Amino acid sequence: MAKAERSKSYHGHSGHEKKGYDKRISDHVAIALVVYTLLLIFVVAPSIEGKGAAIWPYFFLVVLVAAIILPFRRIDTRWQTLAHSELSRGGLETRFAIDRIKLWIIAIGVPFGLAAICRTLAAAF
Repeated sequence: MAKAERSKSYHGHSGHEKKGYDKRISDHVAIALVVYTLLLIFVVAPSIEGKGAAIWPYFFLVVLVAAIILPFRRIDTRWQTLAHSELSRGGLETRFAIDRIKLWIIAIGVPFGLAAICRTLAAAF
């Protein structure tokens, strides 16, 4: 009995139990937000920096991070409801895959799209 209790993780679940969809999507949302922010810093920031020490490019990056939190939070909140719904496992798996793909397309695509737009505008002016 003591051995079984030692095999439980900090949260009281054994390592062999599978995470629910709500917990799994929360992990994806958190990691996607970090990736999105890092891409903004390392891909978008260099394309919007001007001459001098202007603060507006950094303010723009903060606004972009704040703007993405709401859609990411909606996905997370949606899964808090869906995970406890009466949908079949196959239905949940399909929706999970679709939401995960959307999440990562946004997290990776938006920064590269913004960088391309900024570079195009900088070249035009």
